[in-house]
Amino acid sequence: MLLSHQVVAIGAQGTKVLLLAAYLILATRALGPEGYGYVAVATSVALLFVQFVGLGSGVASIRESARDPESFSLAWGSALLRYLCSGLLLGLLYLFLGLWFVDETMGYLSWALVALSEVVLLPLCMVTAYAFMAYGRVRVSLLMQLVAPLLKTCLLLVFLVAGGSLELEAFFFIMAGSTAVASAVSMILAIKFLPSVVWPSTSEAWKVGSDILYSVNSLTNQGTLEGSKPLTMGMSGVADVGLYGAAMRVVSAAALPINSVIQSQSYRLFGYGSVLKEEHFTFLFRYVLAFLLYGSVCFLFFWILSDYIGLLLGEGFGSIGDLVLILGAWLPFYSIRQLIGAVLTTTDRVKERVYLDIASGLFFLGLAVYLIPLYGAVGTSVGIMAAEIFWILIAVIFFKRGSFSSKRFHK
Repeated sequence: MLLSHQVVAIGAQGTKVLLLAAYLILATRALGPEGYGYVAVATSVALLFVQFVGLGSGVASIRESARDPESFSLAWGSALLRYLCSGLLLGLLYLFLGLWFVDETMGYLSWALVALSEVVLLPLCMVTAYAFMAYGRVRVSLLMQLVAPLLKTCLLLVFLVAGGSLELEAFFFIMAGSTAVASAVSMILAIKFLPSVVWPSTSEAWKVGSDILYSVNSLTNQGTLEGSKPLTMGMSGVADVGLYGAAMRVVSAAALPINSVIQSQSYRLFGYGSVLKEEHFTFLFRYVLAFLLYGSVCFLFFWILSDYIGLLLGEGFGSIGDLVLILGAWLPFYSIRQLIGAVLTTTDRVKERVYLDIASGLFFLGLAVYLIPLYGAVGTSVGIMAAEIFWILIAVIFFKRGSFSSKRFHK
């Protein structure tokens, strides 16, 4: 690991974890469970929209450049054009969806600020990170992902120190302002350090083809987690979704190094080609062991701190410790799922991964209808963990049956 990109990946994401932890503490103390519940729902719905920004061209640019480095400039130009155009269109669609979510507490201006921040501007940070990854500058790509959380945390801290508390609308203004600066910084770095963009022709720009499967896969991969928040709000109330959203944010911060390490290997995995090889199974074996160990350490850490997390987050979050422990047990299963999913994606088996995600999501929905009305945020957390285990079991069965090996396996 010391000789690879993992050190930078772990260091960058470790820093990001600390920034997001500080950001979460500041946000929950400023807004309380109900206010943070509105933030969790608005950003979760936005994240579902974000999966289709770029139409899969970000991951496709890594694939194309890994297999043919000469194609980088055109892949980068296609991705940038698609991100700009689709981000604006999806931002407008997100604004329209706000008719079902805004109320006297979260007004339409707040919803519009989330659209600007998370659907239009944040994807510009994402596409430049993909571009650096596709160019082989993995370390720069990982470090660039620190810009937005650093700005958000610092700006939120300044406003809280100056004013002592924040209204929901002011919170969203901070979010939009910091994301605007982060996207500008990302674009400046891309212009300065990457080869010049080659813009595709109009006909070529929108020949999305199978690239759209990456967006579909991103949606199904994140759909259950993010969809669980508005579902909890509808079935159990905004305060419960605030508790669940904060607990998930705590545990998701611990998942960031996992995602980053897997992302740092995407260029190499795509380079192996679309045929399952011994290298893919070596990758799975090594990282499953590493992430199981990491997940066990994280759970122990959450268990030790479970009585104190509520105190850190502020008034109204006293019962969050149990939720964090349940989701802490979810973390190892999540890591295994992402590892298997990475192999499926990089060997052009995105459809199979999407089918697994849909089956898992339907399984969660069936559990949620029963668990959330009875147990609130606890029911949501249990359902999320059960759905993750269900996904892994189906994937293992399909691997054993050879269903994922339609192309000949090569040693």
